[in-house]
Amino acid sequence: MKSTLALPRSPEDNVALYKDAFLLLEQCQPPNHASSFFWLGAYLDRQSGAWIDTEGLPLNYSNFGSVTASSTKSSCAGFHVPPLGGQWTQISCRKVYQFCAACQERRAVVYRMRGLCEGHLQSTYFRIEQQRGDMPSFRGFTKYYLSYENNTWSLQNMWTGEVVADNFTYASEMPFGRRLWRVATNFALCDKPKDTLHELSLSACHSWEYTCGEGTCVDLRRRCDLRVDCPDHSDETGCEKLAMPRAYLDTLPPPGIEPGPLDLNLSVSIHGFSEINIRDMKVTVDFSTLVSWYDQRLGFHNLKPLRDLNYIKASSVWTPKLELVNADFPSTHTTEALLKVVRASKPQQDDAQRPTHDEVYTGSRNPLQLSQKVNAPFSCAMDLRNFPFDTQRCLLKIRLSSASSEFLLWHKTSVAYLGEVLLTEYEVLRPRVRPALLEGYSTAWVTIDLHRRYGYYVTSAYLPTIMLMLISYASLFCRRESRDLRVMMSITILLVLYALYQQMSESLPPTSYTKAIDVWCSFAITFIFSQVIFHVAIDVKFRWPRARLQQSPRAKGVEEPQVNKSPASDHLPSSSSRRSRSRSLLHLLLTDPLVAARVVYACVFILFCVAYWSVVLSNAVSY
Repeated sequence: MKSTLALPRSPEDNVALYKDAFLLLEQCQPPNHASSFFWLGAYLDRQSGAWIDTEGLPLNYSNFGSVTASSTKSSCAGFHVPPLGGQWTQISCRKVYQFCAACQERRAVVYRMRGLCEGHLQSTYFRIEQQRGDMPSFRGFTKYYLSYENNTWSLQNMWTGEVVADNFTYASEMPFGRRLWRVATNFALCDKPKDTLHELSLSACHSWEYTCGEGTCVDLRRRCDLRVDCPDHSDETGCEKLAMPRAYLDTLPPPGIEPGPLDLNLSVSIHGFSEINIRDMKVTVDFSTLVSWYDQRLGFHNLKPLRDLNYIKASSVWTPKLELVNADFPSTHTTEALLKVVRASKPQQDDAQRPTHDEVYTGSRNPLQLSQKVNAPFSCAMDLRNFPFDTQRCLLKIRLSSASSEFLLWHKTSVAYLGEVLLTEYEVLRPRVRPALLEGYSTAWVTIDLHRRYGYYVTSAYLPTIMLMLISYASLFCRRESRDLRVMMSITILLVLYALYQQMSESLPPTSYTKAIDVWCSFAITFIFSQVIFHVAIDVKFRWPRARLQQSPRAKGVEEPQVNKSPASDHLPSSSSRRSRSRSLLHLLLTDPLVAARVVYACVFILFCVAYWSVVLSNAVSY
């Protein structure tokens, strides 16, 4: 009632309050107590031992008389029964004593009756009034009057004099809270016929407060917050969030807010990859989808800032169906879809025609959100031409299959990767998403780039093959007489390289095209195999073509003529000496096949490496 327990502040107030209370002595004195019959708003502070009022302030007046306030077990105050008229007594605060009490208004309290179906707010407001010794009554500001007689509260229309509704009570209770009233006159209350029941709610609650079932006021924000605040627990009952119209069809998609198809927003959160299968070219992705849209046909009650408290059963309203176009459906696993409402606007203006004070929100301004977790393998057309310096691009196609693009359309799409960026073999690049049309349906294409971490292949494939080719090349520097050593070195290295290549090929899918690592290994095998053939060829009786050059006089055993040389000529080589050296080098290349092979193989290896790495690295960067 927005009031406090009455407490006399002076002898005059004490006498006046006692006179009013004495008229109700028979009703207020319980049979289980012989010394008191009426509560007063004073309490004994156990810490300080002083009496205080309901606001915690010390009393400036008391009338305990000869009663001593020393016992802490009896810490409440009340009027003593006659003949000690007007004196206070110290009593226990136990609820078992059903004493009467007087309510004291610090300021004027306005009461409001909800559920009257009145268009004018003034018709719903009341003020309390009371004659000495009688039950209080409530007088409306304009139209209604509420009075008590013969255990019945009657709601009377003061303009016509008719009683429009009544409520029977056995215990002479006040009409506060939500109660079922009997309609006493045909169509006089909310157009209902006589003798039907109609719910009305009377309380002193403010516009920002909720009226409990028995009339207590609590903060409206505590309504349906999973914590009991009302004495009768009514603040946590009737907490259904959904207000559905009668003509609602959950099989039809809602119309768009603007003319045209309904816009839906999609947010994809990728949590990680369960498997990346290169041989089967499939990627198993753990992700969750969050679809939001507006359904202006719906209304909602008591929405909270925390979305988890705004749960709605997904089967009760229309929800979009998502189809994973390129997923392996027998192996797809999904969790139960959760439907929640996002509080994005302020509630509508309070409607006093509703007996229960609930915050009402419109569906056109507060979106629905459907969330679901998915684990599904997706087919991924992997291009391994640049393996192991490749980057694979995989697509997740999410299609709105509930209706065509004429009715449903992806509006805003976003994707986020929440898992580990550096995987065992790949590095996950930033994913992207874009809406597109696929067979007349709006589809979201989620692109995931997987950049291969090639460090393992460099150390396990490229470096060993380079070392093997260098060892094979070193066989060209062995003496020509060591035929068995040169041949066995090349053959052994060839077998080791081929075994290494076979081991790498087993872990890769068979393809109709040649991969970058195949080109490298094929060159290495050819490089070493040609050296084996070369070593065999130079040891058979084979006439190598060589220039018909004159042997030097020293080679024929003829002494060279002595030539007088000046001291300066000993330090400055002549042009004839340089020409003779070039002729001797050319002569050596033409006459010694091992020397020629060293030059040729070195040039071939360098040219191939420049060409190979230029093509491979340029393809890796361009992707």
